[in-house]
Amino acid sequence: VNGLRAKFPEAQGGVIPFDSKNKWMVKSHIMQDAEGNQFTRCFVKGGVDKVWKFINKVATMDESKNLTYRPVSEYQDAFNQVTALMASQGLRLFGFGYWDLPADHDTSLLGMGPDTVGSWRNMLKLPDGTDDWESDVRQPNYCRANGPYTKTTDENGLRNNGLIFAGILALQDPPRMGVPEAVKTCHEASIHVVMVTGDHPQTAAAIAKGIGILWGKTMEEMVTDRCLVGQKGLDLARQSVEDANNGASQPPGLSAVKMAELMKDPERKPNFTKEFEKEVKAQIIKEEEARGRLGLERQILSRAVDGDTLKKFDQDRYTRDWYEAFEYVLQQGRQGLVFARTSPIQKLHIVNHFRMANTYIADEDESQQCSFKDPEPNKRAILVKDEMVTAVTGDGVNDAPALSNARIGICMGIAGTDVTTE
Repeated sequence: VNGLRAKFPEAQGGVIPFDSKNKWMVKSHIMQDAEGNQFTRCFVKGGVDKVWKFINKVATMDESKNLTYRPVSEYQDAFNQVTALMASQGLRLFGFGYWDLPADHDTSLLGMGPDTVGSWRNMLKLPDGTDDWESDVRQPNYCRANGPYTKTTDENGLRNNGLIFAGILALQDPPRMGVPEAVKTCHEASIHVVMVTGDHPQTAAAIAKGIGILWGKTMEEMVTDRCLVGQKGLDLARQSVEDANNGASQPPGLSAVKMAELMKDPERKPNFTKEFEKEVKAQIIKEEEARGRLGLERQILSRAVDGDTLKKFDQDRYTRDWYEAFEYVLQQGRQGLVFARTSPIQKLHIVNHFRMANTYIADEDESQQCSFKDPEPNKRAILVKDEMVTAVTGDGVNDAPALSNARIGICMGIAGTDVTTE
């Protein structure tokens, strides 16, 4: 590693440090091509789903083992399948990509200094033109857009400027010894345990199951399972709902036995297209609705809420969204709740809403609007009217806001930072 670093030195100013909000980082190095010409290569690494949003092409080998670049659209379904299966095993996934700049490009314009705000930020915009940076973009950027290097302020940023996907790294990061026992002890003491993490939702759910925070299936797990059995499974699931509505004794959905049979079917065709995933999710919702009408237990007893979903929740009031999420941990019969791909500010919002979860009240018509005031004759309490005693654990600077706003803040071990401890 040291030899490679010496051979390909870091480009001055060409770094964006990792940010817990965006969950990616950029670093640039001076490289040489086969003819000995120098150029600057900018490497991106981060959460695999975050990096994939920027990708324009995928690097791959042809039959002659020559490096070629294919459109990202050709790999979307394979990407969905691979990441879903790896994440469901509890693996932490990192994505890697890169793009090139001319050697004479002033990479100091790409740095994070007070006078160089913007160039990198302007490049690192999502396809819809938005980004997660709070500062204004003022500087132009340079990039290579399928040909010569050009100056551009294209709002589509990296996606249109040739970011190439290099691969996925999967890491197994097992829980520390004693964690499952600690979670079990909390449950025995009637303490509800919730995981709040920056991991991929399916990775988080798999880890949470391993330590006893989740017991049941989440929607994401069920969608992955159903995509593995493809159209045949979807057709059988649809038929099961129709049969149940007509009085059949079998509950709506696909039993574990039926899923096992489908997985062994040599003719099954997995389908991980976005369109099929939407169909599967809609079908599972219909099955849950049918089970509710028939008084049967739900299939989805646990929930993983990701950061993008949390952004849609009202951050100031306890709306139906928060109530339905907290059901999975506060109501008997539900089997756990995980918040994944969250930012530090979202962790703070979660803590604040948990603290007051039992004091919120809703209109009798079950509207989305809820308030903090005492119940009135025309109101009904959602839960017991007592403040929820909320304890939060953490060991990093990003945990400090949530720790300080909890009733009980627990700084974990000797690894806890000074800021977190204070």
